[in-house]
Amino acid sequence: MQLSIASSCIFAVAFLTTPPKIVEEFPAKVIGVTDGDTVTVLRGREQIKIRLEGIDAPERGQAFADKSKSALSKLVYRKSITIQKTGEDRYGRTLGRIQVAGRDAAEEMIKTGKAAKELGLKVVNGFTGSSIWHLIYSFPPVMPGQIEAGF
Repeated sequence: MQLSIASSCIFAVAFLTTPPKIVEEFPAKVIGVTDGDTVTVLRGREQIKIRLEGIDAPERGQAFADKSKSALSKLVYRKSITIQKTGEDRYGRTLGRIQVAGRDAAEEMIKTGKAAKELGLKVVNGFTGSSIWHLIYSFPPVMPGQIEAGF
């Protein structure tokens, strides 16, 4: 999977203020990714929309929106996570930090973008894992045309 620097988090805006106070912490499972900074989680039987604290990703229809959504999906989709709730936004979404496998999702996206920029890279290959590795190393073998098409 190839992601441009802009789509791999250089678009992310780190807020340089004191981190917001955590008002609640709870486990959940990510069941949907709306865009590069908003997910839907399942807490018990309740679905909750979570807006990531600390980044601002492109919205649907803006440049790199699909790439940022894909990057966040690779990091958190269908994974058990911990939400550190910091409040609610004006749309009623829960604001908070997402911890996945001991890592902060927003910080991971930002770090990747910064590292790529410092190295002068225009493309980051598979920084969140490749969706086609299982095809390259499968039996029976997958046809090269299928891999090139990205399936």
